[in-house]
Amino acid sequence: MYRLLFLGMDTLSAAIPLLPFCLAYGLFLSRNRKNLLLFIVTGIYLAAVCEATGLPSVTDVDPDIYVNLIPFYDIISDLTNCILNVMLFIPLGVLLPAQWKAFQKGKNCIMTAFLMSFTIEVLQLFNYRTSDVNDLMMNTLGAVIGFGIWRILVKIFPHICNHAVPERRDLYVLCGLVLSMTFFLQPFVSRWLWDLVLIS
Repeated sequence: MYRLLFLGMDTLSAAIPLLPFCLAYGLFLSRNRKNLLLFIVTGIYLAAVCEATGLPSVTDVDPDIYVNLIPFYDIISDLTNCILNVMLFIPLGVLLPAQWKAFQKGKNCIMTAFLMSFTIEVLQLFNYRTSDVNDLMMNTLGAVIGFGIWRILVKIFPHICNHAVPERRDLYVLCGLVLSMTFFLQPFVSRWLWDLVLIS
């Protein structure tokens, strides 16, 4: 329960500075309301992923090189963490093809999810987290499941494909925004929010 509370506060702390940038960028691209909402939801989701995986921020960069490169090593004893890693990336497998036409091809969606998970594991070298090949595999599996869910949704609601936009560079801009907000601003916004909560 406390873990969810802290994750929620950390995500909110990243979302507060991220939201105006997402709105400005989305309006600059003249997105309709549905696409703009999806863009913002994707940004908040990515911020939550950054916080859930404990990516470093400007206040806690502390290189601690601990890497597991052996697939399935100790995976049974860490089964709960594996399940959480799968669940963490299921929304990504749905959000990518729902928003960008390029990711409606399974190989593009899964490869992008793999690269995003790989980036997370590399960034975790710069703080107290462990970079683990099992996390990479479980995250990618989650994206595969999410993409499968999206394919089912498309069969039930075929019109949802029509809202996807062709340019996937928006995703790279969004990832850059999220990483910048979580690295530079989130710790200070989080401190301000906790001060408000504790004072009240």
